[in-house]
Order: sequence, then structure tokens, then C-alpha cells
Amino acid sequence: TNIAKAGGHSKTESNRKKSLHVIATTSRADAACSVLNDVFEETIVVPLISDASSVQTLLHDSLDNIADVESMSKMIIEMLGEVGCKTAIRLVERAIFDAKMQGEDLHSLEQDFAGDKAMALKMCSI
Repeated sequence: TNIAKAGGHSKTESNRKKSLHVIATTSRADAACSVLNDVFEETIVVPLISDASSVQTLLHDSLDNIADVESMSKMIIEMLGEVGCKTAIRLVERAIFDAKMQGEDLHSLEQDFAGDKAMALKMCSI
């Protein structure tokens, strides 16, 4: 039996060996039923983000110095409808990099996401 203490420290009341239960989370069904399923004890598929407000919160909390988080968030949802956290961050990071390099914009990166989604559907269905 574990007793939770303030500050995140727990006291174990039995002489059991300590163990660590690692749970993977992903929004990608292909990863959940293949790679992650083989590596982790448990894998949980989380829903995709489907509203601009949630994408805006994600970007604000995850990345610094985005000129217009609100517009970027709306554009992602308008283009994709719903998106995973890593995909949203990857799109914005690439758009920022490409803007600095005078290359692709966010719209051209939509093809990458479509390819990722098609591969995920091909590899596994849950």
C-alpha cells in the first residue's frame, strides 16, 4: 500500500520490491499497436485536438516567440480539422524555420501530415 505525501513523496508500507509502471500516450493508432505496444506496459491512445483554442494553448505552452499564435492555431485547424500535439508543434516549428529560410509556408506542410495519416491508417486499425 502506498501513502501519498505532500510534495510528491510516497511511503510504501510493505516490503515489496519497487517497480515502475510506464504508460505511453499517443494520438497515433499505428504507434499504439506496434512500436509502443512492444516497448511499454500499457499504451493509451488520446484524442486529437479539434479546436483552435486548444492548439493555441499547446503552442503557447510549448514554443517561444511565435508572432501570431492565434492565427497559426486557426490555420492549423482550418487545414487539418484535428491534429495531434506533436504534429501541431512540428508544423509550427517547420513553418518558423522555413519562414526564416524564405522557403515553404504552413500550407505546403499539409502534405506531410496527409502522408503521415495515410501511413498510420495503413499500418494499423483499432
